[in-house]
Amino acid sequence: MILGGVNFGMTIPGLYVVEKFGRRSSLIVGGLWMFVCFLVFASVGHFALTNEDGTTSQGAGYAMIIFACLFIAGYAMTWGPIVWSVIGEIYPSRYRAKAMALATASNWTWNFLISFCKPDSSSSSSSSSSSTFLPVFSLLLFLVHPFFANKKP
Repeated sequence: MILGGVNFGMTIPGLYVVEKFGRRSSLIVGGLWMFVCFLVFASVGHFALTNEDGTTSQGAGYAMIIFACLFIAGYAMTWGPIVWSVIGEIYPSRYRAKAMALATASNWTWNFLISFCKPDSSSSSSSSSSSTFLPVFSLLLFLVHPFFANKKP
């Protein structure tokens, strides 16, 4: 409930952020924000969550909840809404409906695959599965800069 509330509540300020700073700047800052939050989340989960005696640390759990909320806030203000407007604008009118359908189907497919495979990846490896997404965020940062003009909607 908390994470859903953060996602919903931060989408509206995201409209102001995009209008004020433009798409490219918002995507780059949002990608950096998510990268840092995920880095802290994965590090705390891997190094500080479990104590020497096998119990879990309550402070580390709270830190992980806070950084999960900060990650979702950054996503809801930048990558969440901006990507859909960019996808809607990059295709010519003749192909837009089919291309948007393909993009939406791809989004739903990858969301399913990630959520379906994540429990297996986190239980089968000794390292935190959250750290596997860190290279993805760093790659997205480098892809945004050359391919997006800093246009305001």
